[in-house]
Formats: sequence, C-alpha cells, structure tokens
Amino acid sequence: MLLTGLRYISDDMLKIAYEFVKRGQISIGEVEKNGVKKLNISSNIISLCKFNSSTKDLAKALSGDSVLEDKNIFQLEMNSFNGLNINSNIDSRCYNCPFQKCPKQIAAYILYLRNNGFLREKLVDRKIYRKMHEMNDDFDFVWNVENGLKEVPEKTYNFCNELVNRNLICVENVLSDGKVRIRSAFSCNDYKLMNEEIENIHDSDGKYISWLDRDTEYKFDFCSTYLCRLTMCTYVVAGYIYYLRRSGKEAQIIADRKYYEKNKAYIDEKIINLKNKKILTMENEKEYKASELKEYKATVENIDSLIDMILNRAQSNLHCMIEGEDLVERKNFISKVEDLLKKSKNLKETDTIRMSLQNLASGSAYVWSGIKEEDKNVTDMNGEFYKTEEAIKYPELKEKKIYILNGISEFIKDYISYSDGGNGAYIELRKKQYSRVIELLTKMRFENYIIIEGTEKEIQKLLELDSRIKFVYQNNKFKIPDLSLDEMYDLYLNNIKTDLIEELRNNKDEYKKQFVEWVSLNKNFVPFSDRELVNYLIMYANAKDKIVFPENIYKKETVEESLKNIIGLKAVKDKVKEFEKYMLFKVRAQANNLDIKKTNMHMIFTGNPGTGKTTIARIMAKMLFDLGIIKENKLVEVERNDL
Repeated sequence: MLLTGLRYISDDMLKIAYEFVKRGQISIGEVEKNGVKKLNISSNIISLCKFNSSTKDLAKALSGDSVLEDKNIFQLEMNSFNGLNINSNIDSRCYNCPFQKCPKQIAAYILYLRNNGFLREKLVDRKIYRKMHEMNDDFDFVWNVENGLKEVPEKTYNFCNELVNRNLICVENVLSDGKVRIRSAFSCNDYKLMNEEIENIHDSDGKYISWLDRDTEYKFDFCSTYLCRLTMCTYVVAGYIYYLRRSGKEAQIIADRKYYEKNKAYIDEKIINLKNKKILTMENEKEYKASELKEYKATVENIDSLIDMILNRAQSNLHCMIEGEDLVERKNFISKVEDLLKKSKNLKETDTIRMSLQNLASGSAYVWSGIKEEDKNVTDMNGEFYKTEEAIKYPELKEKKIYILNGISEFIKDYISYSDGGNGAYIELRKKQYSRVIELLTKMRFENYIIIEGTEKEIQKLLELDSRIKFVYQNNKFKIPDLSLDEMYDLYLNNIKTDLIEELRNNKDEYKKQFVEWVSLNKNFVPFSDRELVNYLIMYANAKDKIVFPENIYKKETVEESLKNIIGLKAVKDKVKEFEKYMLFKVRAQANNLDIKKTNMHMIFTGNPGTGKTTIARIMAKMLFDLGIIKENKLVEVERNDL
C-alpha cells in the first residue's frame, strides 16, 4: 500500500480516477513475481494521453455521459499491463503525457483501497494532511527557491520560459534520492552554445536526452561549471518555471517578475558582482591546485600552458613530453603533474600506468585458434610457425588513464631494427605492433593522458622518428633544467663524509671556487647528469679522504705545448690562445646556464706552402674536439676539385 496514500493527488485527478472506478473502466488483480507483489491493471481506456488538455478539463469532460464514445479521447479496447508495486509511489506515466500522474494507475489504486477497506481511512488522511501543508496538484514535493524568480535576469528568464513553452524541459513529480530531477531535450553543452539566445533554440526530436538533480533548497546562482559559466543554470531556472506552472502558481511568476522589473538595475549589477566574485574564487582555487607546479615557473618554460591544459575541464586528454638530464628532478616534476591531473580529472591512485614504450609494443602476441597447445611450436618447411585461424593482438591504451612512458632509446632502436629487418611473418608482426604504438601516441580522440619522459637527446630522436609525433608533441615539450652550480655545490656539501666537513668549513670559499671551476670545465665531457656528477665528486673526495677533484678532462696546457713546437708565428700563436680562452669561457658559461649567442667559427689561414697552415688547423681541430665543440678529432684536407 502506498506510504503517502492519496495526499498528493489533486481534487480533479481524484474525481477522474473515482469516475473510472465507478464506471467499471478499471479492474485489478494481484500477482506475485520474484517475491514482489504487484497489481495487474486492466482497462478499456488506452489513449488518455490523446486528451491534450488539463486535469481540470478532463474532469469536466467526464461529467458528460457521451465522453467515453469520443474516439479522440479514449479507445474502447481492452488493454492489460503489469508493473504497479503495491508499496511504491505512483510516479510513472506515458511519454509526453499531459498528466503528471497516470489517471489509470490512480484509479487502480483507489479500487485496491476500496476492495481492501482502506479508502475511507486514506481520504481522511489526505484531507488532514492537505489542510496542514502547502500542496500542489502535480508534484509530491514542495520546491522552494530563495527569492523565486525575482532575481533572475531578463535574458535568462525569457530563454528559460521559451524552453518551457516548447516542452523542452520537464520536472519529475517525485524526488529522486531526495533531489528534484529536471529532464531536458538539450545537454549542458548545448545550452552553453545557445548562450541564452532564444533564436538559437532549435526543435528537438521530442526526447529528453539529459537530466540534472538539484536540492529543493537550491539557490539560483552563477553556473560555475567550466563548460557552462552562464549567469544561472538553465536547467534549474526552466525547471522551476515548469514546476510553478504545473503547480498552479502562475500568480507567483507574475509577482516575481514585477519585482524584477521594479528593481532591474540594482539586481543586474548585483548579479554581475556576484559572478565576478565567483570567477575570482575559481581562479584562486586553480592557482592553489597548481601551486606545486607553479614553483617551476622560473625554470620550466611555458609551465603555465601545461597547467592550463591540465586544469581545463573541457580537455579530456593530454599529450606532452618531459625532458631533463636529472632523473630525480624529472621524476619529481612528473609526480607533481600526475597529482594535478588526478585532482583535476577526478582520477584514482590506480589510474596511473608506468611502462616503457618497448613494453607497450611488445606486450602483444598471437591469439591462437583452432590448434592444440602442444602443436603451437610446429613449423612449416620454410621455418615459419604453423598457424590456423590466427589473429594479431595489437597494443591498446585504456581510457581515462595516465600513461607515464619511458625507455625511448630501446624503442627507437627496435623500431628501426624491425623497419629495416627484412621479411618474414614475425618481422611483419613486429612492424605492425611498433607502428601501432606510434598511432596510439598520436591519436587525439582517446580520453587518456600521455606523458613521455626522457633525456633531451632521447626526446629529440623520438620527435624525428615520425612526423606525427613531432606534430602532436613538439609544442607540448617541457624541459626540466639541470641543477645550478650553487645547487650542485650545496648537494656536495650535504653529502660529503663527516671527516671532511671541518676542512670544508675552514676553506669554504676556496673549495667552492675549485668546485665551480672543475664542474664548469668538465661538465659537458662526462656521461653523467648533474646529480650523478656531484655524487661522482663526492665518492672521489671520500675515497681520497680529502677535498680534492679529479684531473681536468680538457688540459689547458695542451694547446700551449703544441704551439711550442712551432718556430715563430707569434701573432698566430697569440690568436690561437685568445681563441682557446674564448671557447673555455663559452663552455663555462653554458655550464652556468647562461644564454650565449652562436659564434661564427669559420677561419681562414693564408701563407706560402710550408709555413704551418695545416699544422695550426690541426691544433685548432684537436682543441675544439677536446672541448666537446665538435664530435670528431678530424681535420679533412680538400682542394678545389674535391669541393
């Protein structure tokens, strides 16, 4: 039996339902299915929904005896349908029905009450309840909005009122988990694009494709949803207008709108101020969420663009590259990017997948079908595996996941190897699998977040591997800078063994000068990241049991000694030494992350045969090689014909 009984049934609907019962238009039978009791309702009234008018008009029409023969209102056919739970509220109705509650179901319920002796009791309960509470004819709840429609801007009201006029919005007559459910023929994104312009409202296919739940005490306010940001939520304002109309509260609508017209200037200004305040709050929240990444603003170029891409709720994917020589700093930065993604996209801790590109490509195999397990290794006369009805399983990426991918060098090596590896079924399979990875990395339609990490050289090689990768990632490449010399020295101080601390304190400035000199000169010639280089120097000093640095990889006296063997040419020797000093300065400056303009290093040596032109050129070439400026210690001699 319905818990609310007849409390929310309007007087007119009660008359209609009772008339159906009195005329024998409704019959019921109790059935039990899967342990649930239901009423089986039979009726010779099918097309009530064709009576496209109000409940009051139908009640009036039923007072005449000839109405049941009007084919435009009813069809005199038998129809049976199941589904009315005895202990649930009556809230179902036919699609596009003009009645908020189904008259046939209410009639069946009244018949059930009468047959079981509960009708009088429920009618008395209804009378007492409706006398003590604010009631409406169509809804099983009271929806109170602070200030009603008094402070709804003119443009918003006109737009929402038109939606109701065109039957593009409706409100369910019962609460859904304690909330008002508003159904709409358009989505939030549609309303955003319409921008409250009445001429942009287009006809729908008659279906309510989306819905929104709101508290009955919901306050009309600026819609802070990133996708919308309209002055007020179109769903709620239109739904409330619909509710007031169906509840017979047209007078309230008129009174509220008169109040708005009288105070229009004040209300519009108030709404603009509240909207600006909300937007400022949202921006502050955005700054707070991104605070950890904002710490990199001074060191990582274009960090703001990365933050915007992550916090943009309209963007459901991300393709970026994080490059840096310092593995620890790179991992720390990626960890902060990952945390911000999870906060912004409502992802779980388990939604991060870390793997190498090579494993992504190699994590697939043949899917066998139609062959016994023990026969899978049988080969044909060409040495190829024997297969029947095989299918190739290609790599895939899951939706709504964060992928942190590394292992670039191994992937590129295998990709090139299989691309140039000749023919054969296995080679062809591997080619397709590796090509599939490139496709996955560059598809923009997938809802996932891809972060590729590596050193600067690895990232550059990957960008050159395929034009699609370069197109997608080249503008979303973020470089984590190496440690500064001060940071490297602090790391050196903090990790040197205790026995050497006293010596460092007593000669702090001198040892820092030596440290900076050694790192500046040798940094570009060792196969270490900054942090690894510091650890190398720490181990070296700890092993020697004193603050000491290894020999320079580049020895300044090399050029000096080479020039001693040449007789004369003082001006030339001075020029070579001057050039060496400049290149040493350039190497140190680059080690200190200083931006040095590119230098034109073209040179001309003139003189008669046998005066040492080639010898000086060889010395210069060796110096440039030792400093890491050129890749090979090689001087190529050519004549005009060779060129």
